[in-house]
Amino acid sequence: MAVDPTTLAVVRGYFEELVDEMDLVQVKAAFSPIVSEMNDRANGLFRADTGETVAQGRYSAPIFITTMQHAVQAVID
Repeated sequence: MAVDPTTLAVVRGYFEELVDEMDLVQVKAAFSPIVSEMNDRANGLFRADTGETVAQGRYSAPIFITTMQHAVQAVID
C-alpha cells in the first residue's frame, strides 16, 4: 500500500509530537533530578506486532530506545 508523501509527513510529525509530549510529561512528573535534568529517560512508540520503533522522543537519551525495542520484542514473544 503506497502512501503519498504529504500524508506520511503529517503522520510522522504527529507521532514525533506525541512522543515528545510523553517525554515532557515524564519530566514534569519526575521526582528525581536525574530523570528531569540529566535526560536519563526515554520514550517511544513501537509496533504492536513486531516491536519495532515507530517514533522516539527528541529530548531523551536515544541509547535507551534500542534497549526498549528489545524489551518490547521480548514481551511480544
